[in-house]
Amino acid sequence: MLKKFIHHPILYFALLGLTIAVFLYLAFTYAHQLPSRVDEGSFLIKGYYYLSGKYFPFEDYGPWTNNMPLAYYIPGIAQYLFGPSLKVARYFMIFLTLLNFAGLYLLVFRLKGKWWALFSILPLAINPALVSMYVQAVSEGVVACLLVWMLYFLIGKERKDWQIAMGAMLSALVVLTRQNMVLLVPFAVIYAYWLHGKRAGRIALVSAALPLIIAHIVYYPHIFDLWFTWLPASIRRAFNIKIVEGGGTQTWRPDVEPFSRITSFFMTLRYHFVPFFGFYLSIITLPFKKFWTSEYERKLVFLLSATFLILFGMHAWASLGKNYCVFCFSNYLSFFNVMAVLAGVITITNFLSTKEGNILLPLVVFFLIALPSSFLGSMETVGRQVM
Repeated sequence: MLKKFIHHPILYFALLGLTIAVFLYLAFTYAHQLPSRVDEGSFLIKGYYYLSGKYFPFEDYGPWTNNMPLAYYIPGIAQYLFGPSLKVARYFMIFLTLLNFAGLYLLVFRLKGKWWALFSILPLAINPALVSMYVQAVSEGVVACLLVWMLYFLIGKERKDWQIAMGAMLSALVVLTRQNMVLLVPFAVIYAYWLHGKRAGRIALVSAALPLIIAHIVYYPHIFDLWFTWLPASIRRAFNIKIVEGGGTQTWRPDVEPFSRITSFFMTLRYHFVPFFGFYLSIITLPFKKFWTSEYERKLVFLLSATFLILFGMHAWASLGKNYCVFCFSNYLSFFNVMAVLAGVITITNFLSTKEGNILLPLVVFFLIALPSSFLGSMETVGRQVM
């Protein structure tokens, strides 16, 4: 009786509907209650000005374009169509987040079936911290949506040429939204070469390169300033590379104590607990071939985990390693956390299919360390007392 009830379609669609309902409740609540951030105003007004033709990205004496053009154009679409409004912008971000979850659901549904598709979006859709990040009119929600659909078109044992091309093109569009996601282009190209052959690799390379080349020609020369900022000051001086940063004197120079950096890390662990768990499962099972029923999926999880790890390190250095925005780390991970979620789902399904070995001990170790550690992410209150 119980087994029949579990497999009944009504239960599945009820859980799916409840997941969507909880997300919408959280999303609209945060859309109306969260105070506006300076970043939101920057993205929205610049996007509106750029689309209306009042200014052009990287224009001399225009607004400071300190991110790639699509970071402004995409949030600015709603402003241009429906008029400038924070409410309109946040509703648009809710729409993009629904597209994000739809892409992840369809991808996992194609790979692993309906229940795993539901389980993949569930921890994201009902996570208040993550929802509050995605509903704000900043680039995290835009990048996450583009990244998911990039994966949707790329991943699968049988991919057509146009699907590989579409996925690679989306990887370029992600970079043209935020330059810190530049690793997604080599991910798409390496994935296509390694798992689908040389022809697919060449298609991916051309499809990713064309949008990047065109954008850098259109916005030449100041678009290169975004990349030059990554160079050490000694190299910039040696080659006389000058960077325009909007003028004025920088006054934001906070002195952040080590405990705040530790708190930021553990707060990020708390907000992104499921992606961390998925990444952990992947790295402890990847070395053992006996846990895998599909060599394709093992290679795929390796690429997803490696890319996640490198992006994690880059953003940890940019936030925890510097003073500019230490507590931005949790926001940064929302760009690409879906890669760890997908890697975890694929890993779990392979392990359950093989029924080889026992990973109970590593799981116990993870939870014994991660649960108390995420508790330390309670900022300056509970965390400091426990420390």
